[in-house]
Amino acid sequence: IVIIDEFTLQQKALLPFGRLREPWSALKRANVIALHEGISPQDIPTDINHALIISIRTEWNGVYKLTKAGLRTGNSTNNSTIQLPKQLLAVSAIAHPARFEATLANEGIRPIKHCTFADHHAYTLADCRTLIAECKQANAQAIITTEKDAVKLISYIDELQSHGIDVLCGSIRTVIADKRDEFLGMMNELTHP
Repeated sequence: IVIIDEFTLQQKALLPFGRLREPWSALKRANVIALHEGISPQDIPTDINHALIISIRTEWNGVYKLTKAGLRTGNSTNNSTIQLPKQLLAVSAIAHPARFEATLANEGIRPIKHCTFADHHAYTLADCRTLIAECKQANAQAIITTEKDAVKLISYIDELQSHGIDVLCGSIRTVIADKRDEFLGMMNELTHP
């Protein structure tokens, strides 16, 4: 399965000059090519008609409170079971932090500041202490982060909570917009030959 989003199309070159890990011609090995909504097969600079082409989109899946055990509490698709503090600090270490900000804004969540780290950043105790200082300076009672970052912040839950800072996680899910049954049938065939 290969997923192609708008950023991939904007940066069509191989690493380190673009986002591609392999040349476009490598798509001939893909069984499924998932195009983010708004991208058509004609936008791809190589023939992909051999594969099942599906359209996908991401949707908001609510806000969760992270616990020490890594459990998510307060599953909410409308934020009604989580009382969001007025003062939130956004934290992310993802490739496109502006996309996270836009997602939060679309849900009416407006953090007072967004602390960004490099994509795939491994948080340290020093980072945790910096986040605590940022929260204290902004009078924030919680940070809101991505699921990708939440799993890396679990180690620091006690430290954050000892300073009165909760870790909230904004969750998104990927939805297959078309050809869902065909996709699931193909996955069943490939995984249960």
